[in-house]
Amino acid sequence: MGDRQFGEWLVTQRLLENDTLERAMEMYQTTQARLDTVLLDLGAIAEPSLLEALGRYYNARTVSHAELATIDAPVIRWVSPRIATRLRVIPFNLEGKTLSRAALDPTDLLIADELALMTGCLINSYATLEIRLYEALHNPYKIHLPAQYQSLIR
Repeated sequence: MGDRQFGEWLVTQRLLENDTLERAMEMYQTTQARLDTVLLDLGAIAEPSLLEALGRYYNARTVSHAELATIDAPVIRWVSPRIATRLRVIPFNLEGKTLSRAALDPTDLLIADELALMTGCLINSYATLEIRLYEALHNPYKIHLPAQYQSLIR
C-alpha cells in the first residue's frame, strides 16, 4: 500500500479531510510509522473505523485488536519470531490445515506463498493496523516495540 494513496482514498471516502491528510503526511515524513499509525496518533480516525476502511481498501477481511490479543500459544509456534518479524505477519488462528495470518498488506501473495511453503498450510490473509500487528508481535515473541508504538498502545 502506498500511504499517500491510502490517505487520498480515505479523503475520497469522506473519512478524512484533506487538510488532516496533509498534516498526517507531514508527521509521516518524520516517523517510521505507517499512515494508519500516524492517523491514530493524531486522533484523526477512530480505530474501528480505520480498521474497517483498511479492509475495504484492500478488499480483505480484517482482524481486530481483541482477536490478536487472544492468540493461542500453539498457533504462534507455526511461525518463528524471526520469520514473523521479517515478513511482518502474525499467525492468529489455525483451523485444520488453514492458518490465518494478520498482515500489513494482506494482498502480498509472495508472503502468503512463503508461509504456505514453510508451514504446509493454506494461508488466509487478514488486514490489520500497524500498531496492532507490532503489539501482537511483541506479546508472544517479546519483540522490542519502539517508543512511538508503546505510547500508542497505552
